Amino acid sequence: MQPMKDDPELLRKLEQKELREQELAEEYKNHQIAIYGIFCLFVLLGFLMIKAHFHTAIIQQNKNFIPSSPLQVQDMLHDVRLYVEIADTPEKQKNGLMYRTKLDANSGMLFILPEKQPLYMWMKNTNIPLDMLFFDETGKITHIHTNAHPHDETLISSQSPVIGVLEVNAGFAQKHHIQVGNYIRHPHIKN
Repeated sequence: MQPMKDDPELLRKLEQKELREQELAEEYKNHQIAIYGIFCLFVLLGFLMIKAHFHTAIIQQNKNFIPSSPLQVQDMLHDVRLYVEIADTPEKQKNGLMYRTKLDANSGMLFILPEKQPLYMWMKNTNIPLDMLFFDETGKITHIHTNAHPHDETLISSQSPVIGVLEVNAGFAQKHHIQVGNYIRHPHIKN
């Protein structure tokens, strides 16, 4: 038997074998990189689809906000007119103005309770700063909470039993000189 270093044919075959093993290792590495890249692409696409779905839901919710019910806030000297969406189902009352990105200047949301009771609100998932006008069964405003901050989970109290609350853009009460003792007039309020 001859030593390996003296057999040129055997050395050539060994070199070819080593070269092929290196090529296979490089191909394997490239396949792993490609698989990882495809995985990352699917994760990114999934994230984008979820984000697009969430964004579409918010847009749809904002489009569904059609304040169509006229409402008046009155004092002895003047009326303030606005259009409101009525939160008249448990689902609408639960969601309120959450996730909305805007509220037109003379619009709002009117919550009517089935019976007079203490009422507590919060701003969880609400993107718009709000004024809250709490009122009794006659429509008389009994408490005004101004400038409720977006996403604040602090409970906001009606401070006495009420039949409902009107939510409007922050600053609305001050701009229109609305005060405790003024009246909210609306067909859903028996006054």
